[in-house]
Amino acid sequence: MLEHLESISEDIVKLESTSVRSVSLHSRRLYAECRLLHSLLELRDPDVSDATEDKWERAVTRLDMAIIIVGAPGEGLLDLILDTIEVIQAEYLPMRDCPRHIALTPEVSLPSVDVGCLASNIVPRIPPPSVSTFRRNSALPFILSGFINDWPALTNHPWNSPAYLLRVSGRGRVVPVEVGSDYRTDDWKQKILPWEVFLRGIGVTTDPHNEKKNGSEYGSQFDVAGIGKEALYLAQHTLLTQFPALRSDIVVPDYVYSSPLPPSTFPMYHPPGNDGKLVINAWLGPMGTLSPAHTDPYFNCYAQVVGRKTVWLAPPQFDHEMYPFSHPNAPNTTRSTPTLPSDKEVIQQTTPSLSNTSRVDVFTPATLDATPFPLFEEFVRPSAFCAVLQPGDLLYIPPGWWHAMRSEDVSFSVSMWF
Repeated sequence: MLEHLESISEDIVKLESTSVRSVSLHSRRLYAECRLLHSLLELRDPDVSDATEDKWERAVTRLDMAIIIVGAPGEGLLDLILDTIEVIQAEYLPMRDCPRHIALTPEVSLPSVDVGCLASNIVPRIPPPSVSTFRRNSALPFILSGFINDWPALTNHPWNSPAYLLRVSGRGRVVPVEVGSDYRTDDWKQKILPWEVFLRGIGVTTDPHNEKKNGSEYGSQFDVAGIGKEALYLAQHTLLTQFPALRSDIVVPDYVYSSPLPPSTFPMYHPPGNDGKLVINAWLGPMGTLSPAHTDPYFNCYAQVVGRKTVWLAPPQFDHEMYPFSHPNAPNTTRSTPTLPSDKEVIQQTTPSLSNTSRVDVFTPATLDATPFPLFEEFVRPSAFCAVLQPGDLLYIPPGWWHAMRSEDVSFSVSMWF
């Protein structure tokens, strides 16, 4: 029976090879329910005490795939899957020793960052505006320095600690990651990797002589050394839904709930279509991770939790001058405005959008010598903004604005679309 359930669930996701989103809600729910039932039956097996840890890790991975691939749709299904993962981990997968110290940087001051992006302006850093002021004046980007410094993710539940991240996830968890530094290139691909393997891949090393650094109970941090040959990036993933303990480590700013008016530069704005009108995504990757210039149709409060990140922004009116892939002279691609699942669904995008992505590399001026983008140089660069986000900073991005990101260290960020 277990093999039959597994066969059914695999057949369902093959119904539509182009996109999981094109599979019916009924089929997606059936896929998730088959995976859940498979794991529940294993728990009821009379020989359950003889099962190996490998078997239970596979059971947890099977349940994670129901969350990642189809979003665990349906009332209460996501919570039931998460509860089952917790039971399996508590009963059969005790935590192994976690790495104790993993240094983000040497014990010296952080090196300065050469911003090196094609912009003539600096993103302004301002005092936190009142919610009513923000609602009336939300047309331009800004940075609130240190605004999230009191988040648990930066204090007693440190996200710069792989030991903490492994502890809150437990064993057997997997995540969707991008492989390759730039999704515009042919060698870019996606993989499902064990969470622990991914953390090692972005630079986790152990140092038994340095426990409890910086007064932290966990004492572990990232290290830019030891990064694998292939750049790994957990990008635009609802990690905080998959690992609910992390959701308790952030505090959503009041601005997110202010129902701001559509800006004149993007009058077609509509909030996300889920029940909460809010989508929270995580972004975690090594130094050098790149998100090329692109647009999103929502307001965005972008919180920099770990490491530093250079950001580049330009106003929405320069669509033509940004040379997007949907430009008449660009390769023929298809892309629509992101559609959002219901409030408790977690569907990973299988391919990034290209029609809202620029062909200009805003972080390497040499590109302009090799590929002519004269309209960008004449119109966009004088109006573009650049800045380096520090841990604790909150960046506000209005809808429709072009923006690009480059990690200067191992970087962990949270975006809040509203």
